[in-house]
Amino acid sequence: MLLDILDAVLGRERTGITTHEIARRHVYPAMTIGRGNEWKSSAERRRTQRLIDEALALMNGGYRALLRG
Repeated sequence: MLLDILDAVLGRERTGITTHEIARRHVYPAMTIGRGNEWKSSAERRRTQRLIDEALALMNGGYRALLRG
């Protein structure tokens, strides 16, 4: 899942994908939360942002620590 999220994040300039769309496509396929205040204050948004941050951290060298155990 993190690799899918990373691909989506890295393709943002080309595709214009938003955090909401990343959540809907890769984390919560059956999500019914719309955009706006409901989305901005949701636990799903916070989790999606944490997953994006984790994917970027792994890309930026964090995978080495993962491999070391």
